[in-house]
Amino acid sequence: MDKFDEEIKKFNVEDIDAKKNILIIGKRSSGKTYLCRDLLMKLKNIKCKLIISSFINDNYGIESYNREKLKEIMEEQRKETKENPGYTASSNDWRKKRPTIEYTSACIITKQLQNWQYGRFEMRGRINTSNGLWPAWWTLGNEKRWPGNGEIDIMEFYRGKLLANIACLGSDRKAEWFSNRFSTDSMGGKKWADQFHVWRMDWDENEIALFVDNQLLNKVPMDKLENKDGSGFHPFKQPHYMLLNLAIGGDNGGDPSNTVFPNRFEVDYVRVYQKKS
Repeated sequence: MDKFDEEIKKFNVEDIDAKKNILIIGKRSSGKTYLCRDLLMKLKNIKCKLIISSFINDNYGIESYNREKLKEIMEEQRKETKENPGYTASSNDWRKKRPTIEYTSACIITKQLQNWQYGRFEMRGRINTSNGLWPAWWTLGNEKRWPGNGEIDIMEFYRGKLLANIACLGSDRKAEWFSNRFSTDSMGGKKWADQFHVWRMDWDENEIALFVDNQLLNKVPMDKLENKDGSGFHPFKQPHYMLLNLAIGGDNGGDPSNTVFPNRFEVDYVRVYQKKS
């Protein structure tokens, strides 16, 4: 057992205040919560306050740590009928006017837990490219209303396209998009979708660059991303929080009625690297 394994054994996850330190989502094993070594190294060496990571499978002990033996975080969609908790009979709002919901899904949001300004952001995950599914890993700025707070879609998929988007407030007071789209068929189709991939954002004072598997998808200079309302506010010179979600249907997602459920957006890890100040 090496020094990292020993520290993992001593580390008590229950002592962590998620609002001040880190948010950890993972797997309990035999009544104890084990941190993977990779996560502990990030806590020790990197100025990173939020880590979403996997915990060791019940079938493997700490001593036999192996990345391939870790369970991923999974956001799962299901086709099931449940009461709509926000139902209001007289409402015209699509979210409130239906007495039941037909699908359930999940979203992880770090708002008011942790945010970042600049750095390298990485997520290793696997997405389902079936009809009607809309997985995304994205950020929003803390200040101003959308789109004036800025949006970065590091990973987004719908209707057969992989997207890499950045949006600020345009001169018409609507979102001004800097967007590139790539057909998943051109990347390998189902074989590509069945594999795990690494999405990355490099964000600094000069530009924002988005990648998948080290392939550049989009790069926009920061001087193009200031809001165009004359306020001088730059939505990407402020901290952003993260969202990971698996949406269903909608204007972009498309029709999910012929898609087999349940479906998953699987996340092996999310990492943020920042320079020491």
